[in-house]
Amino acid sequence: MIDSKLDGKAITSGSASRFIKPGWIKDGRITTEAFDLREGNPPETYVSFFLVNCGSADEQMRSAFSILSKKITKHSKWSISIIEIEDALSEINDEEMPFICFKEKGVPHCGLFYLTNTQEKILEIKATLCLLAKKRLNSAYQLANSV
Repeated sequence: MIDSKLDGKAITSGSASRFIKPGWIKDGRITTEAFDLREGNPPETYVSFFLVNCGSADEQMRSAFSILSKKITKHSKWSISIIEIEDALSEINDEEMPFICFKEKGVPHCGLFYLTNTQEKILEIKATLCLLAKKRLNSAYQLANSV
């Protein structure tokens, strides 16, 4: 279990964007790989997201593209997904036991932390995140041509 008290201020609302690699989309669906913690030295402790400006869905997507396009240069066919933090927390967490949380990691950067080590539960969480992420998914190519 991750000690979420050590990792920055909790975020309970707002919109968060996630970079989606081309290989994370199969048959029009986002795969659970999009929400994996990467192994490495040291291994990741959270899934990276970037908070986006308030506004219309189009304004939020443009905000996400502006942030992510400065960080992502090696992928030409990547996509962006925006998740409503409050929706993710309410869909995934139980009232008695939270399973995820979002924390500031140098705004606009933030992290989604898994608060459980149970692999079955993490897989269920990632499946829910995939469904939420699919609701607001756009290709960077389309966004680049609309800016």
